[in-house]
Amino acid sequence: MGPFTLGMLGTDAESVGVTFVQSEGKGPTSKGSLVCFNAGEDLAQMLARAEPAGGRIQVPKTDISQGFGYIAYFLGSEGKIVGLHSMR
Repeated sequence: MGPFTLGMLGTDAESVGVTFVQSEGKGPTSKGSLVCFNAGEDLAQMLARAEPAGGRIQVPKTDISQGFGYIAYFLGSEGKIVGLHSMR
């Protein structure tokens, strides 16, 4: 798309679509906004894939408490911190 490289994750009636944009002067950073993804039934399955793919776990699976589920953060191989959320 012109000077931009795009990556898209589709959507349906029960999910949210996401577009990733790469452009000059923009890049991943650990100091930017934190994006958290719904990790399905149990975020442990997705989190287990982070380190083999070159990431580093920053916050292990952690109970948010009071029925809000669990969170975890990992530093991706490109330098962006990503959050995961699940109810179990």
